[in-house]
Amino acid sequence: MRTALAALAFVVAAGGAQAQTIVSARQLLKDPKGYQGQAIVVRGIRCVDPGRDGFVCEAEPDGQRLQLNASGLGGGTTHAIAENLIGLCNGTAALAKPTCTFDVTFKPTGSGFEDGVTIINTPEIDMSLPRRR
Repeated sequence: MRTALAALAFVVAAGGAQAQTIVSARQLLKDPKGYQGQAIVVRGIRCVDPGRDGFVCEAEPDGQRLQLNASGLGGGTTHAIAENLIGLCNGTAALAKPTCTFDVTFKPTGSGFEDGVTIINTPEIDMSLPRRR
């Protein structure tokens, strides 16, 4: 009986989880509108609190700049990472710091291109420590 209840609890919990697609910065640059509304993960991208509304993440594969703009942090971001964002990773100059590299999970809601930069917008972004390779 316990085993059946545990299995049922697992199935119910798994049913609430949403599938996430791992996407590289190159893939986002190639098709920025193709992932709108989907939960995606981008690994190893530099993110900062720019000192104004929201958060900014950037990557530059093959010399093309990608910028993610998020209005807020999601509930999956740990307290330690949030503290990093207002400490070591505060201000756009911190985008050059390797310690500001994270794996991010978000749902793109819009995109554009401005001054040679592909910009992707999202209402919230979850950040986690980068996965070791």
